[in-house]
Amino acid sequence: MTHSKASFSSAQIKRLIKLRAVVKVPPSRIRYAEWFKRECVMRADAGESPTYLFREAGLGPELIGEKRIERCMDRWRKKMQLEDLEVASSPERLFSVDMDTAQDREVSKVDVRDVRDLIICKQTRYIESLQRQIDELRLQLAQQTKSNDMQ
Repeated sequence: MTHSKASFSSAQIKRLIKLRAVVKVPPSRIRYAEWFKRECVMRADAGESPTYLFREAGLGPELIGEKRIERCMDRWRKKMQLEDLEVASSPERLFSVDMDTAQDREVSKVDVRDVRDLIICKQTRYIESLQRQIDELRLQLAQQTKSNDMQ
């Protein structure tokens, strides 16, 4: 299989490297942040459009191409499914992964007999973290609104 080695222009590289989701930009590739990969897969699995997710991060198809988005999502999804299978088949690893908070430790006590159980646990933690972020953003917005009203 041959791969296209179309290079990014220096202007495109400068634009890409400024994005939070991008770690590195060799001339014909983009290295993405691990959090971005995971967030894209989770949100796409929840029904959001991969193109929308990339565009939201400043990586729209007009900049990087639609095929690159499709290939990234496919590659990331396969990699994460393999990781989930590895964790599910190794109970000693399951309980040592991402168990930083008391809430996470409670989730870890679930008897994981199936990859689906593991996915449900991970999605539950992800939803809870998103809810905490929403609550924090609401608080920040309320504080900013109150500050603006006082001025």
